[in-house]
Amino acid sequence: MLDRVPTSAELAAAPPDIPSITAIALQDYIRLQWVEPTGSTPSANPVGYIVQRSRDNGATWRDITDTVDGLARIQGSVYAWNFNRGVDGYPEATANYGYSPLSGYRFRVKAVNAAGTASLGWTACTVNASQYRSWRPTVPAGGGSRSSMRTAAISWNREANAYGFLRYEIQVRRTSAPPGGDTQWYAPAAGLNAYGTELEYKAGVSGLEFDLTSEEWTQSLPLSGQAAGTPSDTSYEFRVRTVIDVPQAADDMPNGLYASGGKRASAWCTAIAVLAKATSAYDLVSGAVNQAALSTVVATSITTAQSTATAAQTQANTATVLIVEDHLSPELPSATYPANKQVYQTAGAQPNTMWQVSADGASWLSVKVDTSNLSGTVVTNQIATGAVTAEKTKIKRHYII
Repeated sequence: MLDRVPTSAELAAAPPDIPSITAIALQDYIRLQWVEPTGSTPSANPVGYIVQRSRDNGATWRDITDTVDGLARIQGSVYAWNFNRGVDGYPEATANYGYSPLSGYRFRVKAVNAAGTASLGWTACTVNASQYRSWRPTVPAGGGSRSSMRTAAISWNREANAYGFLRYEIQVRRTSAPPGGDTQWYAPAAGLNAYGTELEYKAGVSGLEFDLTSEEWTQSLPLSGQAAGTPSDTSYEFRVRTVIDVPQAADDMPNGLYASGGKRASAWCTAIAVLAKATSAYDLVSGAVNQAALSTVVATSITTAQSTATAAQTQANTATVLIVEDHLSPELPSATYPANKQVYQTAGAQPNTMWQVSADGASWLSVKVDTSNLSGTVVTNQIATGAVTAEKTKIKRHYII
């Protein structure tokens, strides 16, 4: 590279002007290429070039060299001018966020011969940024959700036209009441017990977030009322933002973008709503046991069981399914069965028991219920003479070995 200004005596042997030059912006450098001229005489042929750059639409210029500005020859007359991040930062194509935009960049070049004489005119160009992406983190788009019983999943799309992706940050809050929705956002709890306390959907204090690199988040969520044995559908909201691996400059963050851990973070996406549903076998049976108060429908004889089962029928109309432990418990007369339900009496507590329940005796659903908190006397298999006819109820029980 030569940048010496030629003397007047050398102008006669000056090489011709460069025919054309192009500048294409890529992620870490600008690709420069020009057409090498041919002198009218061998002494006028170029052996080097003077290259200058402007970042203010050509108002001021400075020479760029391989030792100062990172100008590196790729091949022939194709060069890479590398961004100096400490000076040039992470410019955008047109917007000025603390750094001069590429729309204000100009490059120009002159040819120089062996005698050090430069061509008389500069050949200049603007920068083509059509292949250049953005260094600004973009708000995640296309957020969607789906749920299956207690499990909720949300997803979003990664922005393809951006550099420097590092991670996503995600937060959650519960919007159902009671005991009341959250106004603050929390990091979602990863690996906690959704069947424990109703607060085991969040981790730590408000304002924290959970880091992930995929475009999907799945979480099992607690239900309102589960502590009291009356789980109900519960609504939540999630929000996500993008973080890129670019240091924050003092004045390069536009409105809506924030710094996170020394990196750049986008604004939060619009809240994504999900609904955790009390439709699992566990939740259905848990609610039924509490609602129908089966632990109180216990008798020491078939006669007593018949009268208490009749009293329980009204409760059963609002229960999803009622279960009974004893194989020979009496059924209500068929004419009094609630529609699409079977009503059974309960028996003594038997923890860790596998139950199969049925509404019609044809199709069965296996559920595991911990009934260790139920109390009552085991109903015997004795049938009192003159009492109701005992039939095997539509329930199966298998002890877990």
